[in-house]
Amino acid sequence: MNNMCDLLLSDAFTLYLTLSGILVSLITLLYSFLNGKRSELELCAEALKYGHNDPLMRRRQSLLIHQILKLSKINEIVFIIFLMSVLACIISWASLRFLPDSFHFDALWIVGVFTLIIGAMTLNLARKLYLHYKKDSTIQ
Repeated sequence: MNNMCDLLLSDAFTLYLTLSGILVSLITLLYSFLNGKRSELELCAEALKYGHNDPLMRRRQSLLIHQILKLSKINEIVFIIFLMSVLACIISWASLRFLPDSFHFDALWIVGVFTLIIGAMTLNLARKLYLHYKKDSTIQ
């Protein structure tokens, strides 16, 4: 039983280390998109400030604000998933290195709970993104 727990904890460490790297890349990408949208919003606000007051510019400003809020929310969720995966990675690594064999099953149980939570959060985020995509891509 202990050998199986050790193997699963080792696999969990590898999985979560990889997932953490992917999530750091995703957070960085979303952050750069956010900065680009904020720069566009600043240009839009500047144009409105200096009298370029047409409805298209106001609509563009409204869309940019909506996109920034959406991207910020997504980035927050991805960051929470990242923190949970780093924590699961640390737990699996530390339990293999520092805990006696009798605690490996408990550590595996904790990592399993994190896996379920991360999986649920990821599926929920994917569902929301898909529904948003379907809404945006529908021609009316």
